[in-house]
Amino acid sequence: MTTVPAVERLVRARTVMRAFRRDVRKRRGKLLGGTGFAVIYALTRVLEPWPLKVVFDQVLFHKPAHGALTQPFLVFGHSAHNLLAAAAIILAVTGLIRGISYYYEDYLLSSAAQEIVYGIRARLYRHLHALPLSFHQRRRTGDLLVRLSADIILLRDVLIDFIVNLGSGVVLIVLMLAVMVVVDPVLTLVSLAVMPLIVGLSWLYGRRIRRNAQRQRKREGEVATVMHESLSAMSVVQLHGAEGREQDRFHDINRRSLKQGVKGARLEAKMNRGVELALAGGTVIVLWVGTLRAMHGAITPGELIVFVSYLRAAYRPLRRASKSVQRSAKALSAAERILEILDTKPDLSDAPDAVEAPPLRGEVAFEHVDFAYRPGRPVLRDVTFTAGPGRRVAVVGATGSGKSTLLSLIPRLFDVGGGRVLIDGRDVREYTFESLRAQISVVQQEALLFGLSVAENIRYGCPDASDEEVRAAAGAAGMDEFVEQLPDGYDTVLAERGASLSGGQRQRVAIARALVRQSPILVLDEPTTGLDSGTQQGILDALRVLMDRTTTLLVTHDMALVREADEIIVLQHGRVVDHGRYDELLERSPVFARLARRPALTARAGARVARSGARAGEGPRALFYSHNGVGVGHLQRQLDLASAFRARHPDAAVLVATGSHAAGMFAIPPGVDYLKLPSIAMVDRYENWEPRELPVPRDEVVGLRAELLERTVSRFAPDLLVADFLPAGPYGELLPALDALAARGGAAVAGFRDVIDQPEFVRDLWRRTGVYDVLRERYAAICVYGDRGMVDFGRDYGLDAELTSRLTYCGYLGRSAPQAIDTPLYERPLILGGAGGGVDGTGLLQAFVGAAERLRGTRSATYLMVTGPLMDAAEHTRLALLGEAAGVQVRRALPDLRAHVALADCVVGMAGYNTCCDILSFGRRSVLVPRDGRSHEQRIRAQRLAAWGSAQVLSAADLDSRSMAAAIELALDGPPPTAPPVSLDGLDAALDVFDAVLAARRPPEPARNLQERPTR
Repeated sequence: MTTVPAVERLVRARTVMRAFRRDVRKRRGKLLGGTGFAVIYALTRVLEPWPLKVVFDQVLFHKPAHGALTQPFLVFGHSAHNLLAAAAIILAVTGLIRGISYYYEDYLLSSAAQEIVYGIRARLYRHLHALPLSFHQRRRTGDLLVRLSADIILLRDVLIDFIVNLGSGVVLIVLMLAVMVVVDPVLTLVSLAVMPLIVGLSWLYGRRIRRNAQRQRKREGEVATVMHESLSAMSVVQLHGAEGREQDRFHDINRRSLKQGVKGARLEAKMNRGVELALAGGTVIVLWVGTLRAMHGAITPGELIVFVSYLRAAYRPLRRASKSVQRSAKALSAAERILEILDTKPDLSDAPDAVEAPPLRGEVAFEHVDFAYRPGRPVLRDVTFTAGPGRRVAVVGATGSGKSTLLSLIPRLFDVGGGRVLIDGRDVREYTFESLRAQISVVQQEALLFGLSVAENIRYGCPDASDEEVRAAAGAAGMDEFVEQLPDGYDTVLAERGASLSGGQRQRVAIARALVRQSPILVLDEPTTGLDSGTQQGILDALRVLMDRTTTLLVTHDMALVREADEIIVLQHGRVVDHGRYDELLERSPVFARLARRPALTARAGARVARSGARAGEGPRALFYSHNGVGVGHLQRQLDLASAFRARHPDAAVLVATGSHAAGMFAIPPGVDYLKLPSIAMVDRYENWEPRELPVPRDEVVGLRAELLERTVSRFAPDLLVADFLPAGPYGELLPALDALAARGGAAVAGFRDVIDQPEFVRDLWRRTGVYDVLRERYAAICVYGDRGMVDFGRDYGLDAELTSRLTYCGYLGRSAPQAIDTPLYERPLILGGAGGGVDGTGLLQAFVGAAERLRGTRSATYLMVTGPLMDAAEHTRLALLGEAAGVQVRRALPDLRAHVALADCVVGMAGYNTCCDILSFGRRSVLVPRDGRSHEQRIRAQRLAAWGSAQVLSAADLDSRSMAAAIELALDGPPPTAPPVSLDGLDAALDVFDAVLAARRPPEPARNLQERPTR
């Protein structure tokens, strides 16, 4: 590890002092006063040993008094009793002066230190409020809290203890050395011999303590972050039974902090040990030499006692100096963390020529607006539209299309990357922040309230509002009824974040807060999401009052509000694809029609279930079938679809039936249950299978699976069955279940991933196994979870016109980044390696371990490898041992694997469908090694991700640790991935197909005896 030169440390210390000298200068009166009393205290300490010399030499040994320093003791005369009286009085007076000086020194310096801490904390807090929203989205709240509290307290040490206390110690040492030179220059030179050793120890250990303190402060920030996340999301933790996981996560982070703290304590103890040994050695040598000189008459015994007293007193500041070095080393790292924040320049600021916004009419216009949170990943592209004064404009689109981002540009929470946002014909960047935002009211999806009274929360939008205006706004927002039930009415103090109110009540307070501002522009971001129908209706009424006579820009999925808009802007992938009124768009815009139909389809499906007489009053029932797969991708895809279906239909019953051998290691989503079928393993390409573990003939295992599926359909009675990849299942095991489904009036959807294999091979396989007939007779729709640009499914796989008419290209099953509460904090960059569940062996993972070992010396990073639940246990153990030696963390499985992918800086793995969807969704850099063999699907995916700038590709034949290390470095050092030219809205589009199929279901049919199987 390289050392930090002393000159560099001095430069850093000077940088800290320059940054905070204004805060220190404001308290210079107290600092100078405290320093003056410190000097007086030092002088009294210098005088303290001298009465001992007089008592010892003149009183006890009756030596004649001589020299200027003994003259004050002769004030009462030369007799022994007079000298003793004078020594006692002088000792008492110096003790009194020393006590008074110490009190004022301590009081003045401590109060100055507290005031400096107060000033710096206030400046840091003010600066944090000036930083843009993008800064706070990137930073961890817990770490910022540590900087505001503990780091500033440590900073006080470098500003006060190190400067003033060390300075007073230097004064004391200089004065004592001066007297020691007068007493005996030879002994003084001997005593100074220990000084270089102490300085060397302080320099050596001070550097190491500072480095360790930097890591310790980082660990403390991580601990605070974990605590803040867990405590602020306590309801989520308890509802998901994650208390144990949170304790484990905290234990892991806290243990790392403890380890760093113990290391720091050990360094400090070593330094103290060295200093004490050096000082003890110096004292022994001085006492030895001094005694010899006294025996030879060079000095008197009294002078020796005075000298040793001065020596011990001089060593005391040296001890304090060594302690100050320790504290200042820690404080310097804390000061640098504070300076990092203070030196952060706001991305957004008032332009030098910015003007106060006049009273606005409320016309809002977007002119060719582009925006990206990160370079190369645009969120908005060439957005142009105008909202006239007093008009209501609704912005609609699928999740992730950029709606909320668009609204955030109006009050300048972010600035555009290209184009302009205009208000009343003038660029918003020409107005000052305060004057612009004072005329814009915002109601967000989550109503954020403070631990203030109800009235103060409403008045937060307009501090000068009178009580009458507050009550009028509250009445218009429909708050009167629940406010009357509060113990102190409008003076009731709310719990933190308004937790003592319901979601609907909090939203009403937020609406009242916007009403009291009476601003000409209103921004509404999903104001009714998550509310029950009764509460939602009340909120809608309050919103209509709020929208009256204002320019309103609204993001919502609530079609009741969208219908009332004067104009609707339709966003898709950050672009405006259409605009107009509700009825117009419903006819001409397929994108809007799909968005508008979604709630209607859900309602119709529920009504259909009720009319059929089955489970009246309940939601739809869906069965997702995953036959087995080679790895775990099929089950993951079905779980994604099942979870999304349950989220769209909260009252639905959802069951996943799977033969995956790794099903038990998956985190099954809330609201979804699963049925485990006996596992079978593929012998050749999707045609022949054998039992994986059971010592039972294949036909009996297949019969058992078929019976389980048929009985499940009969008893669970699903309205919808979604199959993945094999429409009939291995050996036709799904056909009896499909017949039972049709007999009960249910419907089936077949799903296929983007590229399944060589087209000629698939066509031949489907002809021989009767898949075309199964699709035609038993499936109402076919979903391709991919893009037509990847494969023309109907043409390449031989679908006739009838089957092609049932085909929908849904787009890739993209996902938003999961907010896993139990994902550890890793040193960045995080490089994550995996191999498709582990079924493909160890070649890729072994190369990953070797690459990590190669890179460890040149690139500090976290290397995390997941072997997979399907890997042989012995192979996992072998790889775990190799990984431990190479500094790679190895896991068999991670319940929150997707959260880790979203967090990783580079993903290393195979080009499986789900892995590629994750890489594209989260914008991750990657290194892909396609599966080697006759199937081309992974090779095609990897090549396309490489063309889109998301992947470095290695062939399995050329794979080794050297090529893997080079590919990882290229991925990390290369430009960020660009946005993929394919749709990632596959989940929404697939659910639209499911809803349409549900809505069009046939009534139950008479029982049929269909026992046929597709011929092989």
